[in-house]
Amino acid sequence: MTNPKGDTLLVEREKPAHAIVLIPDLELVEDHATYGIAFMRDFMGATGGFAHLLDISELLRVVQAAEMIAARGKTTTPMMACDYYLMQRAEKAADAGTLCIEVLLRFADDEAVSG
Repeated sequence: MTNPKGDTLLVEREKPAHAIVLIPDLELVEDHATYGIAFMRDFMGATGGFAHLLDISELLRVVQAAEMIAARGKTTTPMMACDYYLMQRAEKAADAGTLCIEVLLRFADDEAVSG
């Protein structure tokens, strides 16, 4: 990983904050409860990181959301925005009781304009 100037960046690789499992389609997961609160708690306890189940569409939404968040900030990089969005997504998954969720980013000021 490098910065825009090409300098190598130091990245924590021993204990990553996020573990992303990419699957073809979330609909293929038969039992969403298998990846519920107990799974999330056990995973976080064992690794200290957040687990995410993403299909291709959801992965694209995560990348797009990170770009949108970064574009609204003055110092926020896309990587920082991605980390933030994945943490917020993990909170939504905990609220839903399963990792098998779809999340769409909306900004309050966009809703006021279009709403």
